[in-house]
Amino acid sequence: MKKTMFKLSAILTTLSSIIYAGGDISPVESSMEPAVAASSGDALGLSTVFILIGLTIMVGKFFTDKKHV
Repeated sequence: MKKTMFKLSAILTTLSSIIYAGGDISPVESSMEPAVAASSGDALGLSTVFILIGLTIMVGKFFTDKKHV
């Protein structure tokens, strides 16, 4: 059964590649607009940048203040 299914899928794959391999078939264009439009704004605001800098400093101080025994 597996051998028959493999042969059938191989034949179908070969036929579909022969049919669609012409290169003159253009892809279907979408008739819908994208749900989210990209903006040219910054990903992070200035306050977020300062919060991330503070958190990075806190994590760095946490790991550097550890005294090794």
